[in-house]
Amino acid sequence: MGQGKTRLGKVRFGKVWISLIHLMLTLTKGELFDINYKQGGLEVSRGNLKLDDCTLIINMGPAETCPSKQLGFCRVEGRCYAAKAERLYKNVLPYRTRQYNYWRNTAENEIAVHFDRLLKRIRVPIRFLRFNESGDFFSQADVTKLSNLARYLKEFKNITTYGYTARHDLDFSNVHFLVKGSSHDSGNNGKTMVMPKKEIESHLSTLSTRERKKWMVCPMSCKKCHLCKKKTGVNIIFPLH
Repeated sequence: MGQGKTRLGKVRFGKVWISLIHLMLTLTKGELFDINYKQGGLEVSRGNLKLDDCTLIINMGPAETCPSKQLGFCRVEGRCYAAKAERLYKNVLPYRTRQYNYWRNTAENEIAVHFDRLLKRIRVPIRFLRFNESGDFFSQADVTKLSNLARYLKEFKNITTYGYTARHDLDFSNVHFLVKGSSHDSGNNGKTMVMPKKEIESHLSTLSTRERKKWMVCPMSCKKCHLCKKKTGVNIIFPLH
């Protein structure tokens, strides 16, 4: 009798753990350790497996409607992590679609007010805002809108806004955020390149000593690396496994 109860207890205990894991995956929209916040219509996440807890993430839209993909500028089509998350986890696409609707329909001064109220609720000091974990700028108007928001966040909250873009056709020369061009030089903080891991050393060996100093290989974790978050101008290679 005692052994039967023990086995039954283990089964129930195991089911509880499975339920907790499932809940964890659901709440985090597929990326463990994300923390999501809402303020008005503003929805942002804080941190993920690669970003630290002092970074908030905002998207202008999902990968499904990424303008760079539609324009033929994307260099990672078929290997896009943002698109993969939208396919694998049912909550991701609706979440990013709500972000899209909010960004399109909310004035920048109202977004700033929502950020101000949101930041007062977050106990962890926020130092960075990462834009467009999915999607990209739809137009020059989006660049201007983000620049004004980034200026407010930097001046009043000491938060640096940064990210990447494949939109080499837009002007980033006088913006108040840091942006690296994805395989192009039109950003204001260097550029990035995606390359199979086994080809990186061979590629770097072809560069002159002067040019080699301008490139770094991404450590695949932003928790201690700040090369994209500061005005370094360093170019980054993202290894493909």
